[in-house]
Amino acid sequence: MATPPPAPHLLARAKRLLDDGCSYAEAERTVGVSRKTLARRFPGMGMPKGTWWPNQLRTIR
Repeated sequence: MATPPPAPHLLARAKRLLDDGCSYAEAERTVGVSRKTLARRFPGMGMPKGTWWPNQLRTIR
């Protein structure tokens, strides 16, 4: 039996998080929607694989 699709308000919140630069993993923990679903719904968003977030912070300064 397939799981039901995530509620639209959860997807909207996940999209806002991803737009702000969160990783798929962080959006998954915050919203409760799987990384796989988020990556499928919003491809190319989130931090690139293998990115070490402290290096990202250094580029902001």
